[in-house]
Amino acid sequence: MQATIALYIVAAVMVLIGILIVLFDRRKRARCTEETTATIVSVGEDVSRDGSGHKERSYTAYYEFTARGGTVRRQGGTSTTRKRKYKRGETRQVKYNPDNPNEFIVVGDSGNSVGGIVLIILAIVIAGVVLAAQLGAFNGIVK
Repeated sequence: MQATIALYIVAAVMVLIGILIVLFDRRKRARCTEETTATIVSVGEDVSRDGSGHKERSYTAYYEFTARGGTVRRQGGTSTTRKRKYKRGETRQVKYNPDNPNEFIVVGDSGNSVGGIVLIILAIVIAGVVLAAQLGAFNGIVK
């Protein structure tokens, strides 16, 4: 019974964190209203190993653009795909916060909302499995 309650609490916390991630991302998108073209000036590569010892690579793009008469050079998105998503010299459309040009989003990137939504869905699945187990849905399957 205590394990069931703990899993419900974990699911509820996951839903709350997912909602906060989505809300913060939407607020950032609402603040970033000025659009300009940014150039990828460098791409950082990080190599690490997962629990099985396999190499994992992630690539981080650094963007440069002009905003409010000055030059902004900041880290943008990070890609963990096998292919290099970012190439030095490429241009992308960005929207930045006119009050704080260091805050920007790359037009077309999903941002953090996708991660928040995945977290919410995962929490619902966990809660559903726990509820189904409580109702005996797995009695004939698991012995």
